[in-house]
Amino acid sequence: YKISSCVHLLLEEHEDTHWIHKDPHKYAGLIYLSDTDYGCGTNIYDDDKKIINTIIGIKNRAIMYSGNYYHNAYGKFGNVEGGRLTLNFFINSHEA
Repeated sequence: YKISSCVHLLLEEHEDTHWIHKDPHKYAGLIYLSDTDYGCGTNIYDDDKKIINTIIGIKNRAIMYSGNYYHNAYGKFGNVEGGRLTLNFFINSHEA
């Protein structure tokens, strides 16, 4: 398998741009690095874009899901000190 990662900070100016989407990878995931905020996290959707799971953004929590699932971030869009900070990772088979 091949793994890539990046640190991602969502700020107030990104709030309108974080749409429901799929990732072009076999698996995707993230680790919440911001302080725990029960008003933020990740929504996972079915193919009809109905929420099937809501994951609360708890500091140091890791989540992983199939890249085929629709998802988006919700809540916690702030400034550099208070934005939504995550370590995102993507996994593909070695051939990809």
